[in-house]
Amino acid sequence: SYTDTSLVNAQSYKYTVRVEDAAGNRGTLSSEFTLNVDTAVPNKLAITEVLDDEQFVVGPITAGGYSNDRTPTVKGTGAEPNATIILKDAAGNVLGTTTADATGNWTVEPTTANALKDGNYQLVVTKADKGGNESSPTDPFVLTVDTSAPTQSVVISNVYDDVDPKQGIVAKNGYTNDTTPTLNGTISAGLASNETVVILRDGVVIGEATVTGTTWSYADKDLVDGKQYTYTARVEDSAGNQGGNSVAYTINVDTSVPTQTVAILNVTD
Repeated sequence: SYTDTSLVNAQSYKYTVRVEDAAGNRGTLSSEFTLNVDTAVPNKLAITEVLDDEQFVVGPITAGGYSNDRTPTVKGTGAEPNATIILKDAAGNVLGTTTADATGNWTVEPTTANALKDGNYQLVVTKADKGGNESSPTDPFVLTVDTSAPTQSVVISNVYDDVDPKQGIVAKNGYTNDTTPTLNGTISAGLASNETVVILRDGVVIGEATVTGTTWSYADKDLVDGKQYTYTARVEDSAGNQGGNSVAYTINVDTSVPTQTVAILNVTD
């Protein structure tokens, strides 16, 4: 073995070895071994976006926000071509690795074995070059992983009509001439800071209710004469987890004035 101590950064060196004796005779040279020296620390990268592809809320995750994706996709640019990209948590644990493409773009995710558990995370990315030099970490991307569905049950107590001449509660499967009725209901327990009560009309989410404690209300709009509408409600959180749907509440909208003409023929004594 031999230790060389005079190498310089950014230089290439070629080594060969042979045996020599005291008389000056030289044996055959070994094959050549080429070594490139790189001691420069790579530049710091930046995370451009973090994506959630787990239903029901998919797309970019807001920094400091919530996700139910245990293997979120982390993207960035600016790496050296073919550099090794390393995804870590705040404690420095490696979550996943990838290789930058020829233009320096990269995409990395936690491996299945390193899938994130429910909790708070600060994700960082470093870059390692062929010489083994590793960059300083990116600014941390903070997110909360939440894969637990809300547990509150939701009840639609009534649908209220405030249009004359007949105001009041619309019975289930009943009729109303109010095209902007108000839904009222309750939830079995208060909401967490990242939870909302959402209203579905005919199976499609149309908005979020106003919640006070364990009661809620929602004013619908733009209902059409002659149509039947079925409402349900549930609790959802910012990570995209959904609680169970309430029992359905169906109403019929009728704003058409009756067209029959009426005549009093006589009064009988």
